[in-house]
Amino acid sequence: MTLQSKPTIQKLLGLSILIIVFGIVLYSKSVKEKTEYMVVSGKIDFIKTSFDFHKKRDHRFIQVEGHDQIFDIFIGNKFGDFSPKFEKIDDLNMGDEINVYYSDEPPFQKGKDFRLNKAVEFIDKSNQRYFIRGNKNKFGGIGFIVVGTISTIILAIALKKISKIDETVA
Repeated sequence: MTLQSKPTIQKLLGLSILIIVFGIVLYSKSVKEKTEYMVVSGKIDFIKTSFDFHKKRDHRFIQVEGHDQIFDIFIGNKFGDFSPKFEKIDDLNMGDEINVYYSDEPPFQKGKDFRLNKAVEFIDKSNQRYFIRGNKNKFGGIGFIVVGTISTIILAIALKKISKIDETVA
């Protein structure tokens, strides 16, 4: 490695640490209790398999009366899907009184339709569960933490070797 590589490795090291932080945030969102999420309660105003130009495989779109966003809920159960832990969304009907527990979504998603919220964690009706989000965030968070940690270690070793080269040159 050359001495000019040092600033680049330092930037990559910073990026690796950022990846770890993102992983920690993602993982921490996945282990929150139901009571820690925002909740909207009310009657179902809208429930369909498509919304506007959005027609995705295994999604349901639900709007609760008085809430401005439509909840975009993935219910896929095919091999390779990050399926929900539990779901019986198709048993819900217009006018049913439900509680939707959700979190804010990051506003920086490319191509995001701000009318939709994809961060539904739980849906209850009459104290019965109708939806429980799967482990996508938990596994994603762990993955980012592992990748970030491994790259941080590798880059730290590389930076240390370059620093030793700097000492011998000086």
